[in-house]
Amino acid sequence: MIISENYYLTINIPETGSSKKVIKNFVNYYSGNKPRKLNGNIPTNLVQVTNNDTGAYVIANFFTQLVSVTAHDPEEITASNNFIHATMTSKISIDPSLRDTFNGYKSDDFNMYQAFKFSMKSFDENDAGANAKIIAGTSVNVDYSILNSSDTELSNAKISKTETLSEAKDSYMLMYPDSVYDYINSDTNGSITVKADISLTYSTAGIIDQFPERKDGDTKTGIGVNAASYVAYSQNNIENSSISASGVMPARRYYRKAMTVAQLNYNVAESTVLESKDSPFSQLGINAKDMTTEEMAITANAIYDLSALSRSTKDSGKKIQYTMRLYIKDNSGDYKQTNDISKYLSSFTLENAASSSGLNGKECVFTTEYNGEEQSTAVTKFTVKTGKAFEEQGLTYANYRVELTAVLLNDNNSVVNGTTSSDYVVYTNAKIETGFINS
Repeated sequence: MIISENYYLTINIPETGSSKKVIKNFVNYYSGNKPRKLNGNIPTNLVQVTNNDTGAYVIANFFTQLVSVTAHDPEEITASNNFIHATMTSKISIDPSLRDTFNGYKSDDFNMYQAFKFSMKSFDENDAGANAKIIAGTSVNVDYSILNSSDTELSNAKISKTETLSEAKDSYMLMYPDSVYDYINSDTNGSITVKADISLTYSTAGIIDQFPERKDGDTKTGIGVNAASYVAYSQNNIENSSISASGVMPARRYYRKAMTVAQLNYNVAESTVLESKDSPFSQLGINAKDMTTEEMAITANAIYDLSALSRSTKDSGKKIQYTMRLYIKDNSGDYKQTNDISKYLSSFTLENAASSSGLNGKECVFTTEYNGEEQSTAVTKFTVKTGKAFEEQGLTYANYRVELTAVLLNDNNSVVNGTTSSDYVVYTNAKIETGFINS
């Protein structure tokens, strides 16, 4: 004998803020004696019932997404064609039969956000694929636009964003920064298309790190790109939203042929006066509490290695140009370039080099003669400001990255392909009370 029972669940919701909310949730239910999960998006409204606030739930899949990804030509990445370009679109639509229901339950200040998660996959000559990181140093540019249901671009919805990745990423989130729901709700058919054009640009060294080498007869090796689209009612929860859809990875794969490049190694110099038992190298940690002056000098050596280049490439170089840039680590962990180096450093010199710019501004540029050597060594010295004068300018104690970039210049002062390379050292400018620490 089979006994059937029905159960009803009542959830009491205290009223806080607006009485109309839309929440994202998962609902487990049974169908045919098998557990199933309804990935619903649940609007809730508080209803007065005999002096008790009762939460009335409406369960439905209100929104659908249709995602497409297009990878653009050319597939071969070279020093002169050093970028890849892809277009992602997500058509977001509200169910017409549920549109009035949704609007009736949502709050007046309701927002909805959209983001693309851009990712890469590396394939070998046997077509075996594995997830690939987007390498540090990649310059990313994104142009967003929104189209209505008639595929007409909305002129007030264009947004652009550019950044350079300070660390490698498993994927890259491209979040449209404004709420998209007003665009959906104002559209006659309740449908819009969010479009993002992404370009990733690489240095020559970056090309070698990011893209696998394809040899003659190989048609499979390369990097494929793809994206998923997420919609959520909170920017903080967008990557975990149940309202998501993935695109189909395009067949196009980006690859490189065999390449050789210059390499720059930039490190603190070994000290001849430091009496530390722990390290023979210059100090990169600055503690204003322990100093009797408000400045500290740091020496770092750069070795520019051109041994991998062809003889003809080396012969075309007449000068080496070094460019220094300074970056500060912010609260999010990213390094941001400073606009005025002179606020943080009182001097920066490169021995035996002519300076074509001072400290004022975003970079210092130096040039030296080049006579075809396999390796060139550049000694840099910079003096870091700290202490009272540093604080009076409202500057921040933090980690700072001193980045040096070297290139070969030809007779016309143009950059020789394959000779650009960068490296950096990081120093810490801090103010720490160490008196209570026992050795």
